[in-house]
Amino acid sequence: AADIGVSESLLYKWTENPAGTDASGMVSPLARLAQILLAIPDADLANWICRHAGGFFVPNPPAPAGPSPVLQSIRTMVREFSELLDTVTESIENDGKIDEGEARRIRTSWEDLKRHMEQFSIACESGRYQRGR
Repeated sequence: AADIGVSESLLYKWTENPAGTDASGMVSPLARLAQILLAIPDADLANWICRHAGGFFVPNPPAPAGPSPVLQSIRTMVREFSELLDTVTESIENDGKIDEGEARRIRTSWEDLKRHMEQFSIACESGRYQRGR
């Protein structure tokens, strides 16, 4: 509590459900932050928060519409991974280092791969591939 400049009782109140019968009605900073993110759907805000936590924001992609055979999805992920490796290899081969533009291309390839991996994971979790081909 002292690290963030609040009392222990206030910190405890933030852990309570604000709508509960014995609750203080205090909305925790995290709940307030969630409200802000819903009110201002801006990826830059989420990125800013994630950077301060030592990471970066990757939005969940929508599950693909229509039929998507599992093998087609796997091929897409392998192709994206191969493209990432090609981007890294090409960056190193030309002069033995990675410049700013090459780093951006690597980041773009990496984000594409993560997006496809996340789509695949969402599809798996939703039971999309339980129906077979």
